[in-house]
Amino acid sequence: PELQNHLFGAIDRIVLAVSDVPQFVGVEPWNEPWAGSVPLVSDFEDTILMPFYQRAAARFRHIRSNLIAFIDPDVLVSALQGTTISHIPIDGAVFTPHYYAPGVLDSSPSKSPIAAIEPAISRFVFEAKRLNVPLLFGEFGTSQKYPYSGLAYDKYTRIFNDQALSATV
Repeated sequence: PELQNHLFGAIDRIVLAVSDVPQFVGVEPWNEPWAGSVPLVSDFEDTILMPFYQRAAARFRHIRSNLIAFIDPDVLVSALQGTTISHIPIDGAVFTPHYYAPGVLDSSPSKSPIAAIEPAISRFVFEAKRLNVPLLFGEFGTSQKYPYSGLAYDKYTRIFNDQALSATV
């Protein structure tokens, strides 16, 4: 709780500093969260992460009530098998997973990571519908080291365009 209070204090200061900026629309309280030493078989997302997001949203909305709560699932679990979040009990929340196909951040000589992109995006679309919240890909991409980075980026953007999805770059 003490560490979380420090994090909430930092979020409060940021929100206060930019609350008058019209382009400031929301807060992602925890970028790429992961369970750390909590066992992967636990319900980290529902018992630890979601209560953290609820407390954070209550704090920053006390400063500015119309801010979106960007909900980033456990980065390791969601990238491998999908989120274990059972529900998002925060009004005005947006599901913002990050996804980098395995191998696209290094110099893998294989095109096979590109084939993983569409099934992963489809999984996140399904999960946002299951959670009954809008979907925004908070991060996605490739690396200049990856020899097929242009093909990977084209794959991402084609899928986003075809499915009318939103993403940040």
